[in-house]
Amino acid sequence: MSNNIAEGSEYGSNKQFIRFLWIAKGSCAEVRSMLFVLYSLEKIDSEIFNTLNEECLEIAKEIYHFIKYLEKSTLDIK
Repeated sequence: MSNNIAEGSEYGSNKQFIRFLWIAKGSCAEVRSMLFVLYSLEKIDSEIFNTLNEECLEIAKEIYHFIKYLEKSTLDIK
């Protein structure tokens, strides 16, 4: 996720940055998917699974709100 955000910030345009933020949000879903796999294989216990899953959900929500902020900011400039 952080690599997607870092890469998107280097392009110098909100449009590209927003694109990479959506990719980062998708990467967050991939992390959650891997947590489900780890939990189902009993590699992590329910406490760790729940904590990390909730953190991923919160990060995804924050990325979404940042995207919406940038989209609104971009519209306000035009």
